[in-house]
Amino acid sequence: MKKMDGVLAMGRPSFGSRLYSWLMRWPHITSLLLATVVVVIVAAGLVYFAPEKVRDAALKIKNDANLVAQLLPATLPEPSKIESAYWLPQNWSARQRYWFHHTSQGTATIPVPYQWFLALERPELSFSYTSLTDENYLRRLGFIPSPGSKDFAGIAPAYGYHDDAPNGDIANPGWTPSAPANPNALPVGFAILKGGVDPATGVPYEDQIGLTCAACHTGHLEYKNVSIRFDGGPAMVNLGEVERAVGLSIGYTLILPWRFERFASKLEQIKGQSVDRNQLRSDLELAPKNQEAKGRDR
Repeated sequence: MKKMDGVLAMGRPSFGSRLYSWLMRWPHITSLLLATVVVVIVAAGLVYFAPEKVRDAALKIKNDANLVAQLLPATLPEPSKIESAYWLPQNWSARQRYWFHHTSQGTATIPVPYQWFLALERPELSFSYTSLTDENYLRRLGFIPSPGSKDFAGIAPAYGYHDDAPNGDIANPGWTPSAPANPNALPVGFAILKGGVDPATGVPYEDQIGLTCAACHTGHLEYKNVSIRFDGGPAMVNLGEVERAVGLSIGYTLILPWRFERFASKLEQIKGQSVDRNQLRSDLELAPKNQEAKGRDR
């Protein structure tokens, strides 16, 4: 302290006193800083004195994070707007093309019955029913929309089937196959494998849902809201994400009671009869195991 012209003047406060004054002015920030310092010191000590335990803990956190990530649905691209669609003329008729798209080749690619597939919801957490087989949702997975078989006779402009005259019929002249069953208008490459009796066990099984060669070998290009479709080209289907979507949908249905009730009610609506909910839950619990076994067999 100095005396200048009768006025007492104090010297410049030290850094320590200024820091102390600032910390006292912001007690919450002070507490946070102290906690951070303690955490850093403890972490440094653990890394130095017990590195293996730190490594094991880090791996557990990583594994838990991976598990959480696997339980969340993937972010899919939004479907583009399609104002018109066209199948390229490739020397076969619309009926022949449709037959190739939806005739079963004996595979049950998706390890759930056909009617279950129709009743399942998208792997999203929602308060209302959102169908897994919604046309726009399956487009987001890379599939090409296709008309239902009930009213299809070769003309379906919204799905690219226009006047059949330019297509020709060079490959199989005069062959007009009956339309395969696709009553729910599933996309190109989906087919119903009719139920029957397992020859190994004698146990009857329901209709199954599978994919045909068309699922992976039918291409399309989209430009200025126009979809150009052609057989024999590479598809844009993400089969891995399809399996994951089905698996997550089953998982959410088993975990969330209200979702299971929606699934059971939708299945009853499709079947036109009541279902045993206890048996349905037991059967649903086996589906992921069947899917895992199918994956190992590939």
